[in-house]
Amino acid sequence: DMHQGLKAPLVLIACRSVDFFGDAAVCLRLAQGLVARGAQVRILADPRALAHLQSMAPACAWEPPQGFVATSALAYWAMDDLCRPDHGLPLQRADVLLEAFQVEIPQAIFNQLPQATLRYLVDYLALEEWTTDCQWMAAPDPVYPKKPRYWLAPSLRQDGPGVIQGQRPAGGGTGFQANRQALRRSMIKRCEQALSADRRSSRDQHEEDEAVFLVFAYCYPNTPLPAFAQSLSRALGQLREGGEGAENQAQAGPSPSLVRAQRVLVFEPHHPADPDAGLLSQHEFDQCMAASDLVLVRGEDSFGTALFYASQWGLPFVWQPYRQADDAHLKKLDAWLAQAALSIPDWSRLHRYFSPAGSHPESQSDLTEILRALLTNWQAVQDACKSLGQAQFQRPSFEESLLTHWRSNRQQTR
Repeated sequence: DMHQGLKAPLVLIACRSVDFFGDAAVCLRLAQGLVARGAQVRILADPRALAHLQSMAPACAWEPPQGFVATSALAYWAMDDLCRPDHGLPLQRADVLLEAFQVEIPQAIFNQLPQATLRYLVDYLALEEWTTDCQWMAAPDPVYPKKPRYWLAPSLRQDGPGVIQGQRPAGGGTGFQANRQALRRSMIKRCEQALSADRRSSRDQHEEDEAVFLVFAYCYPNTPLPAFAQSLSRALGQLREGGEGAENQAQAGPSPSLVRAQRVLVFEPHHPADPDAGLLSQHEFDQCMAASDLVLVRGEDSFGTALFYASQWGLPFVWQPYRQADDAHLKKLDAWLAQAALSIPDWSRLHRYFSPAGSHPESQSDLTEILRALLTNWQAVQDACKSLGQAQFQRPSFEESLLTHWRSNRQQTR
């Protein structure tokens, strides 16, 4: 067993949770990727993160004090437990400490770590050009200056350390395609149940699932999803009717499945009234995304998953970067769209619609036109998204880069 005893490095990931499928989800994905590459991982979580982790990945257990299992590849430790002097968890065996997203770690925990533990300050996704020179640089800690650490951030840039790849199964996993229709039916049923009685549309029980254009939407609050769904429905209707200009495109035209689409349904993986509820596990979240026709994602972990499924079969996606004050997040979006450099202007325009500048919100009047142009060239959109995903997942992963850096430092120390 590669996780037996000290044959595998013991990696600690300290995290907090801002929202469900947020920071804790990134840490969970990172932990899974490190385990897949031979590490033993424990996630140090505050109470909220612990609850979220147990809901997202119920197969992984909270490991109580005095309960350390040397052969367990991944488990959760509660930070509160680690601050007690009589706990039985082996902090003194830690090889690596990853401090995710500026998490504050109690001094009682630091005092138990060996001097040889290598620390990394793991930051949010890096896209801007200036971030390249900062990777692997020293990140001094004025609180604990005797324990040096390095700054590191997952990166979509070719000169960066790569993206967090986790342990996602190629093609969606064994038997996924066979189960895809059943999963779509379940998602469609859930969407219909969420509609109020006066808005629920009648549907023939034998209606084909291909008649539904299913949108997976994990967006930030106040995103105008109803207006988007209405515009998408109009665009699909224009395609069915042979809308003006559709037959004159250089492409052969929209695919038969798009022409057959009669209506649009938007599937949200969280409860609309309580985005923190978290009704899906991480695996269910991923599978529902893969079973959709278009995905709208926010933040980081869901963006990585969208890139992965794009790399597998060209699943089209739109990304909302983490919102920041003074529209600072738009610089990250600009960097991503410049790096993607797609020859599909409407794909970039759709990103701008979902991440408008605070002072210049995008008009909804052109949205139907944007969507109709994208749908008319849907195969080109799929091919472009597939190329973007493959460009990321064919590179060394963030997990591989991290472990390589740790091994190099360990050899130099010895």
